[in-house]
Amino acid sequence: MIMLAVLALGLLTRRESSPLHALALAMVCVLVWHPPSIIAAGFWLSFGAVLVILASLRLAGAATAWRKALWVQLVLSLALWPVLTAFGLPASGVAPLANLVLVPVFGLIIVPMSLLGAVLLGVLPGVTDWVFVVVGELLDLARFGLEQLALLPWSIASPSGQDAAVIAGFVLAIGLALAPPGFPARTLALPLLLVAWLPREPSLAEGEFELHLLDVGQGLGTVVATRHHTLVFDTGPQFPSGFSTAEAVVAPFLATRGSRRIDRLILSHGDKDHAGGVRFLLDTLDVATVISGEPERIDAASTLCVAGQRWEWDGVAFEFLHPRAADRFVGNNASCVLRIGNDASALLLTGDIEQRVEQLLVARIPERLRSSLVVAPHHGSRSSSSTPFIEATRPAFVLYAAGWANRYGFPADAVDRRWRDAGARGLNTATMGTISFSFHADGTISGPTSHRRATARFWSHTGGSADAQHAVSSAD
Repeated sequence: MIMLAVLALGLLTRRESSPLHALALAMVCVLVWHPPSIIAAGFWLSFGAVLVILASLRLAGAATAWRKALWVQLVLSLALWPVLTAFGLPASGVAPLANLVLVPVFGLIIVPMSLLGAVLLGVLPGVTDWVFVVVGELLDLARFGLEQLALLPWSIASPSGQDAAVIAGFVLAIGLALAPPGFPARTLALPLLLVAWLPREPSLAEGEFELHLLDVGQGLGTVVATRHHTLVFDTGPQFPSGFSTAEAVVAPFLATRGSRRIDRLILSHGDKDHAGGVRFLLDTLDVATVISGEPERIDAASTLCVAGQRWEWDGVAFEFLHPRAADRFVGNNASCVLRIGNDASALLLTGDIEQRVEQLLVARIPERLRSSLVVAPHHGSRSSSSTPFIEATRPAFVLYAAGWANRYGFPADAVDRRWRDAGARGLNTATMGTISFSFHADGTISGPTSHRRATARFWSHTGGSADAQHAVSSAD
């Protein structure tokens, strides 16, 4: 609104000024109105987009209208990628196509008709009804088209590698592409752009694997990667509003790693905070196999995880420890328990098992429970993490997948104290964001890496509490 107001004021007062002057004045007005805008992604995306449009139109010269439109959308999508990356946002490979259609549809039809309907609302209500019906149909079509585009395999397009050198090369390439004809080395723009998408040598060696406990709020979403394979253990929740952490967290995380395939999707059990996003992942990614502790509760064709099932990827062994084929558990206690390890260290993924199953595991296979790292059963609930189970696992780290100020009070103080008394260091996604570890073939473990701390800006603070008593809900 401020940008439009500045432009309108300049037109009304017939002030002769360059577009850059108007843009600069609009930036100053926005910052005077709301100074914190300077650290918002929207501020840089909005003004950056206008700046890129002005530059690209100037370079387009006397080209035909459709060529100008195509050029502007292509350059705009590429030029804003560094801004998206800087703020940890995914770039879209379908943005040029979507904008090429939707910008004129909204700018020339939907917005004018909406404004016309608002003006006529109290004068000609019958006509207004017709106008808004047309606008509604157009919006429905636009939404349907965007949903179809989002299903394309290249809807999220992130270069392989997010290091500073790649980003710097990308920015340089955009600068050269927008430079006027005849500028030295301008022809290097395309090769520099392609470098960011060149395939990279796998970062993991044989026998190494990575754990990424994703920050999906109150739920569980885990990615385990070996040299050539990807396993996802739970997808996080999906809510009645339609918001899904599989769409907002899991898929974008995989995209930043250049992965469009899930070799094995394991849904520990059927609860929504663990399996809510399965349908989205199946619709948007190449999922080879789906396994669950409760296949009948999963919105997908899946097979049952059974204790004793084993496989090996790239020198890393995977084994289900629970449930057995003869077990008749439902709900939390039906959760798949998966052990992942190389010759020197191990990781234990426990789903939502409770003390009853913990006791069975301790009695049956205590030697298979010993682990370097354990993702705490049931988010650190009082119903889990019994003393015998903790003593059998004795990890160096215990990880809690919990939401900030969650209403359940996870992890429970008594549970965290039991783990700490056993020598385990507790880490919580509520305060650290996504937590990552690297397991090396020689038995060493690198980590933890906290996404929230690793990407912290200078204005970030480390205070606050994730304890449930600091939350406010309608029940309070």
